[in-house]
Amino acid sequence: MLCYFVEAALNGIKDLVAKHPSELKLHKVAIVEKLQERICDTDKVVRESLFSILQSLVFPSLKEVFPHFLPVISEFVRDLTRLL
Repeated sequence: MLCYFVEAALNGIKDLVAKHPSELKLHKVAIVEKLQERICDTDKVVRESLFSILQSLVFPSLKEVFPHFLPVISEFVRDLTRLL
């Protein structure tokens, strides 16, 4: 039951950032800090939802900050979502 609420919260963050991309730029660190807490979630659906948000919204915004490390970070997170 808890995974439903976590997934709904992740979808809310995704919708918010998609509709207001400037908020991601302003609050990038806080958003990433909150999202990273879900990387090791025991529910696979939550991890997949998290990776979708990271891949589609967060990682593209980080390209300008970490252009050389982004592919490594992306693969690391993808592997984590598969392992757990």
